[in-house]
Amino acid sequence: MLLKTVLALILLFLCLPLLLLLAIPCNLFGAPSVDSADIQEMTAQAETLTATWKQQRTLEQKAVDLFVSLLPEDLGFIRIEKQLGNTNDYWMIAITSVHSEQDVMTIDEAKIVQTMQAKLKYTLRAEYDAEGNFIGYVLVISDMTPTELMDKLGMDEQQRMWTEIIYTGVRFCTRRHTG
Repeated sequence: MLLKTVLALILLFLCLPLLLLLAIPCNLFGAPSVDSADIQEMTAQAETLTATWKQQRTLEQKAVDLFVSLLPEDLGFIRIEKQLGNTNDYWMIAITSVHSEQDVMTIDEAKIVQTMQAKLKYTLRAEYDAEGNFIGYVLVISDMTPTELMDKLGMDEQQRMWTEIIYTGVRFCTRRHTG
């Protein structure tokens, strides 16, 4: 018990200068603190976005359903296949953030749905029976790889670099936090 107390005091005395050093920018340069209205507003927006990202797969389904609902009924599809999973949630967060110029206040559910729709690809595949007779068309809905999506959004090399940095950070922090 005494050893734990001594270690705690040593740790406190070692960390105290670091805490004071970290407080200097806030005090000298007027950097915002957690009590700042701007920081609180950004935190609230981040919490809202976190909830929206948790619903990401539902949003993806909304985008697919919207596309399918816009198709004329007489196109003669024999089925619709979904081949999703090329761009995971971490990539979508990173790409949307950079595409929004990392302005968290401009990202909302509509922008997330817009990015979800942008990543989807639609192709028609003819299907034939064993004798080679045409049966009908299969509509294949798939998602782009992160590189394909960044190409489609016209991201330059610097934006791609930031996207990868954010992707790595979000993935790392999420795995450390949850696991």
